[in-house]
Amino acid sequence: MDVFVDLRGLVTADQLDARRQLDERRRTQCAKEVATLEKKLGSAGFVDRAPPEVVQETRKVLQTQRTVHDQREADIELVLQLEKELGFVS
Repeated sequence: MDVFVDLRGLVTADQLDARRQLDERRRTQCAKEVATLEKKLGSAGFVDRAPPEVVQETRKVLQTQRTVHDQREADIELVLQLEKELGFVS
């Protein structure tokens, strides 16, 4: 089910811009974390020497970070769409 709520007058361009910037910073941080974890898991030394439960936990954290990154992407797209629909950007 889709619900449409008219946000004109309830949010400002500055508020949406601040939200987008925050999501972009969070997305960047997630991307760095994903890269770090991928590098760690790509290292034969880590995978071979670390206890299996540590390797498994690292894989779970990587998957979570990928999910969070994807959600941030979706959040940014939503804010951009709102900015356009509300006429804050052309």
